[in-house]
Amino acid sequence: DKRKRVIVSSAHGDPLQFSKVKFIDDVKVWYTCHMYVPTKFTHQGVYEYPAGVEYPTTTVNKDRLKEALKQVREFQLKNDAKIFIGEFSASIYCDTVSRFNYVKDCVDIFREYGWNWCYHAWRESPVWKCEGTPILTILQSSWR
Repeated sequence: DKRKRVIVSSAHGDPLQFSKVKFIDDVKVWYTCHMYVPTKFTHQGVYEYPAGVEYPTTTVNKDRLKEALKQVREFQLKNDAKIFIGEFSASIYCDTVSRFNYVKDCVDIFREYGWNWCYHAWRESPVWKCEGTPILTILQSSWR
């Protein structure tokens, strides 16, 4: 089908597994991963992850996010590949300022790299809710 895109993912959507993705030379093929690094921040209050983790810190900041996405960026540049971040978010159990800063840094990186992205999860689960929060302003300002 000449109108449909094929999206290829790294293992489990992990950006740290992107070096294992094989390039397919076809403009209809896009490549995807999820961005939940560091999970102890993005998933706090969910599963076994305790709440109270802040962002940014001296060790976890925008530079660390770029480092986590390094394999994806290298793949993009090497292959002139289209990148789609299929999921990224931070739980509602993060403090509001930290959550805002994390989402803003992610969106800034995605825009800098020319990547398409999708916030997780719009109205799917209250754990990832952005409506009624400052995060919605970041997402709205990025809509094209």
